[in-house]
Amino acid sequence: MPVCRRSFFTLVSLVSIITGATSAFSGDAAWAGIRSRQAFVSDTNQARVNHDRRVYQVSSGLTQVAQQWAEWMARHHRLEHNPNLETQVHNWQDIGENIGDGQAESPIHRAFMHDQYHRDNILSPDYTQVGIGTARDSSGRLYVDEVFRRPS
Repeated sequence: MPVCRRSFFTLVSLVSIITGATSAFSGDAAWAGIRSRQAFVSDTNQARVNHDRRVYQVSSGLTQVAQQWAEWMARHHRLEHNPNLETQVHNWQDIGENIGDGQAESPIHRAFMHDQYHRDNILSPDYTQVGIGTARDSSGRLYVDEVFRRPS
């Protein structure tokens, strides 16, 4: 029977960090989004290595689902788990999701690691793949969706 684990604890108030001026150029914004996704993947996999776990493979399909949902949260200025995750992600035995928001990647990741449910998804011995999406809302707040999967 498929298992779907989600972390319903949301990260609403994270420490504010001044991240510098934002650029009006869409190319710079796109590059910043790529960098924030890469930073989440790097920190997630470093946490796994530190706990004797294999690193996650990054799945382009999971990344696409996560990116679309992060953009949805940023557009709507709210944290909400993806209600369609189980149908948007294909080929899974186990699936999980972390969502969060804040001013920058590092404090969001630290908050994930300090919450048992988010941490359990990050360090799960069951999942083998991850996809991470990030987006900023009109005020500059960063939203993240992390999707984890063990393929069937």
